[in-house]
Amino acid sequence: MKILMINKSDHGGGAAIASTGLADSLKEYCGCDVMFASAKAIRPDTFELRGKCGWIIEESIDRITRKAGFEYGFLPFSRRGILKAVKEFKPDIINIHNIHSGYFETELLEKLGDFAPVVWSIHDMWALTGHCTVTKGCSKWMTGCGKCPNLDVYPALGIDGTAELFKRKMDMIQKTDIIASAPSKWIYDSLEKSPMWKNKLIESINYGIDEKLFKPMEKNLCRHKFGIDQKAFVILLTAEKLSGKTKGEDIIENILEKTAEKIKNEVILLTGGKSTLQFSSSKFRHIHAGYLNRNDMPFLYNATDVNASPTAGEAFGLTIVEAGLCNIPSVVFDAGGTVTAMGEIQSDNLVPSGSIEEFSNKMIYLSTQPAKNLRDFYIENFSLRKSAENFHALFKRILKEK
Repeated sequence: MKILMINKSDHGGGAAIASTGLADSLKEYCGCDVMFASAKAIRPDTFELRGKCGWIIEESIDRITRKAGFEYGFLPFSRRGILKAVKEFKPDIINIHNIHSGYFETELLEKLGDFAPVVWSIHDMWALTGHCTVTKGCSKWMTGCGKCPNLDVYPALGIDGTAELFKRKMDMIQKTDIIASAPSKWIYDSLEKSPMWKNKLIESINYGIDEKLFKPMEKNLCRHKFGIDQKAFVILLTAEKLSGKTKGEDIIENILEKTAEKIKNEVILLTGGKSTLQFSSSKFRHIHAGYLNRNDMPFLYNATDVNASPTAGEAFGLTIVEAGLCNIPSVVFDAGGTVTAMGEIQSDNLVPSGSIEEFSNKMIYLSTQPAKNLRDFYIENFSLRKSAENFHALFKRILKEK
């Protein structure tokens, strides 16, 4: 089976991690012939969709058009690269991932469907909305958007063109031979409510994480790497970018202040990613580890006591699974796709959405509890092999019914 996989990048960020892991696992465990195509490529086996010149021009086009209230209508270099990949590789299945971010023309959906069935692996809410990746409680995506209250949410618009963008996207989805793959119950339920996806097949398949890489390590060694005292209570907040107010950056300071008031030992917030955060509080210490390569990420998890994910807009929550494989518990709001990543084994660590007080209290409670074996649960439910086999079964069924 030949599978063409398309994502904005082949490195960094949750979608890139999930999609490249899936591509490698489909090759290893299912014997598939997989081509990974990306606009930002560093892997030697990735089909690069555009060169440096194309990147500069298309990034400029993207910024200008979004200021004018429009998205992804003219991206000639990436379009040419995508069609070249399809025509040369001749895939049986086209598996698209994050197609926002200024490299994939929306009208290409219908074009790709003419070549092969398309499976869209959903990583955020962009596939259901007029423009945003995180809805922040807004329900207008169920009625066609327009008069958007969150134009500044990534990918931001300067002028409200969300109603027109919604209609355009819905038109392309309805015209295309396409199936949606949801990584969580929340995304699955949202797709079922979405007018964009009316009468389209929706499948539920969890993403997989490399259990060979993410595993428990000696905590003292990991803390020494980041200059952290062994007695400190360490809370992790990590993402590729902590700059869009979608990962809980806007409330984490309040959570940490309340936590530090009730814990005797030093409280440290450890962050990772391309951007850092600034805090005015002196009640806790902040250490920014910077952007780590994939192989160093287990050190980050194993240096901590609790992984915090105070967001209600995540489609899944890969950091929760990565932490769980390292036997590090997470605390999250009882909303969004992170609930699926927590599973029944961490259902006690779900707190009412938006409650800073209860979020803090749960972390304080965990500071008094012995370590719990989470790893076996996450290997059983979120391994790369299981995810690849589930996707492979879906692809085989699609081709059989074609």
